[in-house]
This record gives sequence, C-alpha cells and structure tokens, in this order.
Amino acid sequence: MNRNLSEQIEFVFQELQRLEIEMKAGSRLDQLARVFRAPDGTWTRNVLYSDDSEFEFALEARREFQLFEFILAPWEFGGAKLGREKLRTAVLKDAPLQYDGAKAVTRGRDTQLELYVATAFQRSGAGGQLLANVSGKKSPDVRTRACGRYFFVEAKRVKARSRFVDAVADAVEQVDATGCPGAAFIDVTMAFNEDNRRANENLRRESVHDVIRKWLQGEFEQHRAEVDDVMRGSRLTSLFLQHHALIPLEGEIELRSTILTYPERVTGRYAKADAEIRQSLDCGWTWS
Repeated sequence: MNRNLSEQIEFVFQELQRLEIEMKAGSRLDQLARVFRAPDGTWTRNVLYSDDSEFEFALEARREFQLFEFILAPWEFGGAKLGREKLRTAVLKDAPLQYDGAKAVTRGRDTQLELYVATAFQRSGAGGQLLANVSGKKSPDVRTRACGRYFFVEAKRVKARSRFVDAVADAVEQVDATGCPGAAFIDVTMAFNEDNRRANENLRRESVHDVIRKWLQGEFEQHRAEVDDVMRGSRLTSLFLQHHALIPLEGEIELRSTILTYPERVTGRYAKADAEIRQSLDCGWTWS
C-alpha cells in the first residue's frame, strides 16, 4: 500500500460507501478528513505543519486512515452482518482525537483494533473469525486456528498504565473460559505514553524500530513480574504489545507500528500452537 494520505482518505471513503457504511457529517473520520479537503472539494492537501491550528487533527488522520486502509484493502469479511456492524461502530463511535476524554469509553477505536487483529489473521491464511459479544459473558474477540485446534485472541486498547496488568488479567479470564489456548493483543500506545509525548525528530529511518522496541521493552519491564503472576498456569500463552508512533522522517510524518511479543519463547503443552500463531501474525501484516 503506497497511497499518500489524500489517496488513503479517498480510498477509505470509497470503500465505506461500497460497504454501505454511511459517513455522517461530524463523525470522527469526517472531522479528521476535512482538514485535508482543498477548496475545490478534492483530497489534495497532504501536509499540515506544526504551526497549523489543525495540526493535531492532521496527526490523528495519519494514524486513523492508515489503519482503516489496512482493514479495507481488501475488506476480509464479505457481507457478514457482524463484520459490517463492527466496521460501522469503528467508523462512527468515537472522538476525533484519541487523547480527548481519554478515560471515557472509546467503542470506535476499541472495535477498530478487533477488526485490525482479525484482518491480520484472515490474511495469514489461519482465518480470523470475529466473535459477537454475549451479554453477561466474557469472551475473546477473535477465533483462529493453530495446530488443528481453536485458538482465541483478545484485543484490548489500554488507555492508562494503571490498567495494564488488569487488562492482562481480564484477557486471562476471557481465554480460560473458552477451554482453549489463546493470546492477548494489547495496544499500549496510550498506556505507555499517557502524556502524548512527541517522538524525537532526530531519529533515522533505519533505526526507528530498534529505538521504539527498546523503549517499549523498558516500559513493559516495569510490569513484567505482575504479568508473570497473572499469566502463570493460565491458557494465555502470549502477549502481543503494540505501540503506534507518529515519527517525523525526512519532512514527512510516518506511522510506525512496533510489536513486542512476550514471552520470547513459549514452552509446554501449547508451545507449537503459540509458535504457529506468531508465524500467522507475521504473515498477516502487509505494512509495519
């Protein structure tokens, strides 16, 4: 996917229209996209600068439209009702800026993460079935297969560091209830950067992943002992901790997605299934 931002916006809106997802005026994507609309109505503004009054919207647009491009290119869930319902929620139910009202319920971006994870497993060939929420019952978000058996994945966006270990414990409860092995895919972008600190502008393109992964490892180490206690004896085999960073590189703002997998290697009865899941995720990403 080599579209620039204006092409991403146009592509996402066209795909949503094709899938009959109504783009309501004032919705989060509408508000983010409008800062790139030229006076003639076309999507031709690709760059906003830090002194622009709508620069924060531009940064968030870079993240949102690249993630939706991943989910929609191509859309992996056909006409399935649940997939369409989740896509509608992801598009419409949230504030334009993710750090606004950060402690509030954010159904849109939470659901977007479920679609993101399920899409990766679909593209890997393992399959990624979205699961419906059952009232009064905790269950994971995605079901896939590994070593000929079901494997469940719980997707979580953690918005505060104080909730990180609780989120892992919640994922353990959800996976254990299935009677099958599983993993937790946790977006820690906000949890480990609650102050919305900006990336260092002196980063070199070739060093970005190493720098972010080292930082992410250091942040996780603060919680590792508690996480070990929570996961011990459970069916939760792995954590996939994802962090999105908007990096200024050579005059452009690029979205870089870094994943830290813990533990480094799984042993025991679910080792082969976990190894297959990790391989499936690696195959499922079409950009990073």
